[in-house]
Amino acid sequence: MVRATGLDITVSTSDGRRSPGQLSRQGPEVLRRALFEAAEAAARPSSPDYAYYQQVKARQGGNRATLAVARKLARRVRHTLVRLGDTALAPVEDLPVAAVA
Repeated sequence: MVRATGLDITVSTSDGRRSPGQLSRQGPEVLRRALFEAAEAAARPSSPDYAYYQQVKARQGGNRATLAVARKLARRVRHTLVRLGDTALAPVEDLPVAAVA
């Protein structure tokens, strides 16, 4: 799932040296941006991923911590969709107009 979103890190090696990776950006840009923005909410103390965000931020900095949480969210979404199975693809019933507004 992380690879499909383009949030995985590319690694290129040449003559035994590894250059620092960059995001592969293979997936849809809109999905990557949505996951990143959702992960930015993990910087709030009320977030369930706040402790994980703080641990990664202490080691690698804020931007990389946000990317780590975005990857975690992508994996969580995949597991949820697998658990739901075919019901995840079922059409959503129409909501009353009052509920939408």
